[in-house]
Amino acid sequence: NLFPTAYVSYTIDKKNEIQLNCGRRIQRPYYNRLNPFPEYISQYHYEIGNPGLKPEITGNVELTHVYNSRLTTRAWHSKTTGGFTQVRFKDSRPNTTYRQPINIAEGTNTGMSSSMYKKLLEWWEVNINGWGNYATFSNADTKERSSGMSYGINLDSTFSFKNGWKAQTHIGFTGPYQDGLYTRVQSAIWTSAGVSKKIMRDSGTISLNIEDPLLAYRHTWAAATSNVIANGRIKYNTIHYGLSFVYNFGRETNGRQRENVTDEAKRM
Repeated sequence: NLFPTAYVSYTIDKKNEIQLNCGRRIQRPYYNRLNPFPEYISQYHYEIGNPGLKPEITGNVELTHVYNSRLTTRAWHSKTTGGFTQVRFKDSRPNTTYRQPINIAEGTNTGMSSSMYKKLLEWWEVNINGWGNYATFSNADTKERSSGMSYGINLDSTFSFKNGWKAQTHIGFTGPYQDGLYTRVQSAIWTSAGVSKKIMRDSGTISLNIEDPLLAYRHTWAAATSNVIANGRIKYNTIHYGLSFVYNFGRETNGRQRENVTDEAKRM
């Protein structure tokens, strides 16, 4: 049960660098997947953990190219054994189902992603990240198989203004994707925004953030097993406000002071 990881990087020139990493990793189940007590979603459906759930093992290889420290492109392939899969079962009560994770899936994931940083204007910086991948899932016992493409894009912007003011926005889109062996999830949008201000001679920063201000996020899914067909569309109360304050207690040290410290260290 070894889980090694290897990294190799090579600098081609001042603007190009390639990196290769591969490894074998273990993913242990979270507590809520082990919790044997039911959590009711509605009067007709509940979710329950599986105390006997075992860890899943994933082997992966990833190749990365970095151009001019601004454009990063990645390609990867991974294979998972003993993967967690949420399965829906019929309850003894009429018109009632429940969902429980079990270790039945073998899966692969192959994809590419690219992220780019660009300063469009003196006061406007953007970071764009996009990805696409193809995933497969299978059950060796029942010979069931499923697969699907997925894709998405994130756009983050930072606006810098006078007198220490800044504003940030985030827009994210995820296309439809296969969630395990039996569930297909539809596309979703996520947005957030924030504003911050430097105060106290730039030693402090006060920030106000809001998550999903347009209430655009929806979780829509469809699942089918041998004896259960289920569809759902959930709208969460995802709008959240956050107010934070950060103060830097440190003090900048000029070059001459650093030299004095170095000289003292040499004498010791």
